[in-house]
Amino acid sequence: LDVGGCFNLTTEDVFEILPSLPELTELHASGLMWKDHSVKELVEIRDTWTALSLGFSNDLTQNALRESLVQLGDSLKSLALPFCETVVDNALLGILGRNLPHLKFLDVRGCPNLNTVTGFYDGRASADLPVLQPLTVLARYSSLSENSVEETRRVHPLATAEGRLKVYLDGRG
Repeated sequence: LDVGGCFNLTTEDVFEILPSLPELTELHASGLMWKDHSVKELVEIRDTWTALSLGFSNDLTQNALRESLVQLGDSLKSLALPFCETVVDNALLGILGRNLPHLKFLDVRGCPNLNTVTGFYDGRASADLPVLQPLTVLARYSSLSENSVEETRRVHPLATAEGRLKVYLDGRG
């Protein structure tokens, strides 16, 4: 279900329709101004989400986001938190790496407090997760740079080898 950017909808509207969609595993609802309690409720309703997009939600706190996302460790493959400027940082990536072993796609565009993806791989290593998991990161308008991505590749050469780490810093037109 993709209702991202539908500014005439609220999170309450999403919660109203979720019971009628029991097989739904992907929810793209950026721009609906998610709050701590609504993200917690979203995970309580269904802890088998494979894809979530919750961007443009400046009222989220790091603690609530971390507590909620950790519960999706068995299923989440794609996470979009674009322009969640106050919550996405290097520490959050470490938590995601440690607790979301199936995560393959991460959208952190517009998150200026994020300047490295090394924490993601540090988290995976500390949890003794397989190193061969690919990761694609959309990071335009973040503080990630080519140098920081190269540093991550030097620190975690096995995990990032053979194109396993793809970071898009620019849309290139």
